Amino acid sequence: MSAREPPAAANLNKCAALPAAVPLNDDPGIGRANRSVSRMSPPASKPSPQAPKGVYSNYFEIGHTAFEFVVYFGQAYAGKAVVPCHTRIVTTPVYARVLLEVLQKAVAEYDKAFGPLRK
Repeated sequence: MSAREPPAAANLNKCAALPAAVPLNDDPGIGRANRSVSRMSPPASKPSPQAPKGVYSNYFEIGHTAFEFVVYFGQAYAGKAVVPCHTRIVTTPVYARVLLEVLQKAVAEYDKAFGPLRK
């Protein structure tokens, strides 16, 4: 793929966009005990006191160009050929690397606390 082609998101077709996401438990206390956080710069504004909406995902597609990474999140169901995707994140290669490092750190912390994940 050349650097002048459109984003890789246009080439991902297993994911069907949905207008609404599937919410998880809205309790802001759930899942806050173990968090891996990385910031390359301070936040531009004060964070909202409301917790962001939680959405379950068990399906991921990732595409990239020379300039961006596109990550789709969806919820796969048995017997469905097309996965309904509820979220799309577009980021730069630099921040994709940061995301990779944060995920690796979080999985290492999980393994330490609960034992290694089985493949």
